[in-house]
Amino acid sequence: MPTTAPHGYGERAASSEVFLTNWRRDTADGWVVSARWPRAHGFYRSVDGAHHRLHDPLLLVETMRQAGILLSHLAHRVPFDHPITWQRIRYDLVPQGLSSAGAPAEVELHVTDHEVVRRGERLLSARQEFRVRRDGADLATATLDYACHSPSVYRRLRGRYSELTPANAGRLPLPAPVAPQLVGRDRERDVVLSPPTAPANGACGWTPLIRCSSTSPSTTPPGC
Repeated sequence: MPTTAPHGYGERAASSEVFLTNWRRDTADGWVVSARWPRAHGFYRSVDGAHHRLHDPLLLVETMRQAGILLSHLAHRVPFDHPITWQRIRYDLVPQGLSSAGAPAEVELHVTDHEVVRRGERLLSARQEFRVRRDGADLATATLDYACHSPSVYRRLRGRYSELTPANAGRLPLPAPVAPQLVGRDRERDVVLSPPTAPANGACGWTPLIRCSSTSPSTTPPGC
């Protein structure tokens, strides 16, 4: 039975929300992270494919997010109180590799670090490249650019909104969401986008009470 990485590494309150099961160093600047996607999930629900059900592609993004956080702490010794923000993410996947047969999926992420920037021994930013495999076959490739901030730098970046209480106090009321079908969802509660209020404008209504909330309430959506 696969073990699960401590939920603190994935910034998830419940161990059932952590998909990582193991990790090991592969090369001087590379790691292999193993993950298990659940047979069913309350938020990352399987979707209809041309011939069979498919795992939600967002599982890939969430697994990358967890792997990136895990490696930032283990490989680069980023302190747990240093916020991590994403600058850019891109992925390309093979849809057939998402096939859901009503059983958990074993996934392996081959992760390499590039363009690592440090100040002394402290990690400032890096680009991670992912090669994701499932059952020995290629599932996806991806790149993720991220930065790590000390608490003092994060406070300067976010101003008074770096603290949870003032951030929540200044939060605007959430507008009505778009139709779930427009964003690949079938439940209104899973939708975080609202209709544009003017041409070429849109709004993202995010709430810290979303189904897959992080270990502690945050002032920004995960990864932002």
